[in-house]
Amino acid sequence: MAKHPRVQKAYLVEPSVNRVKSFQPICRHWNVDPQKVEAIDGSFQEFNLPDKVDVILMCASIHHCDDDYTGALFSNIERYLRNPKGKARVLVANEHYVNALFSLRHRLYPLIKNYLKGKNPYWWTLGDLRRCHPTSYEHWRTKSELDSIFNRYGYKANYNRLSVDLCNDKPFWDNFLMWQYYFATLDKE
Repeated sequence: MAKHPRVQKAYLVEPSVNRVKSFQPICRHWNVDPQKVEAIDGSFQEFNLPDKVDVILMCASIHHCDDDYTGALFSNIERYLRNPKGKARVLVANEHYVNALFSLRHRLYPLIKNYLKGKNPYWWTLGDLRRCHPTSYEHWRTKSELDSIFNRYGYKANYNRLSVDLCNDKPFWDNFLMWQYYFATLDKE
């Protein structure tokens, strides 16, 4: 976004100190003027932006947003967008959703297998197979769960499926059958 001539300023809101420190080398790598990008120590609960913005891009982030913070996230989106209504004011990129096969294969099967061995090293339970990771807050939400979140805050998602595994760390059948990467625009009437 910062490379586009119409973009005057891009803010990188990031809770990780290491990632905030890494934005200068990333700017050099992508040949982006580092004066055009400002890294801000912020979070889902508080963006800490100095100005209102025209577009919010959430890149590889919403799957780390704990359910308890989605209200604050969308409240901040409304607060910091110059005009929150309209098409493509909020962009979601580098994200994923899963389906029921994911829960069966990657949650239920390991849970039963380890239970039969007499151990349970997992943070999820039989009653909550897709519970988020306790420290990274990584979520494995279904598309309908994402739609429910977006709809709750007045947005309609326009999904665009990606035909690749963006992490390149899963077998083909996982990506093809259980896991889908996407980018989306969120529109608000």
